[in-house]
Amino acid sequence: MKIRKDFVTNSSSSSFIIARKEELTESEKKAVIKYVEKELLGTKLLSPDNSEDDIKNAIEENYLQENEEKIREALKDGLSIFHGYVSFEGSDGDIASVYQGIWSELKDHSDGSFVEIDTSLYY
Repeated sequence: MKIRKDFVTNSSSSSFIIARKEELTESEKKAVIKYVEKELLGTKLLSPDNSEDDIKNAIEENYLQENEEKIREALKDGLSIFHGYVSFEGSDGDIASVYQGIWSELKDHSDGSFVEIDTSLYY
């Protein structure tokens, strides 16, 4: 438990200390990737083999009409569609930069297998 002995402000950040080797082990890398996939990359909504009715229903039920063209193009390109939400509850908004940083890295290192459709988290 951290005990502050100096002046305390109403800060929305906190520091941490960890110890680790310079390079992550393969097991550690897999654990990070598994976490990122589960928590930061959404839940699979559609895949290229979904029927036209499935696509229409998913777009309507999730209010994705403004992105329908991009969604259909990605499906046609053989990509699956993942959809998720970001909670800013108890956060100062920095969590958005974590998501966008991961998406940016994926896009920069992708051969077309990662496409941003609607990733603006700022209102």
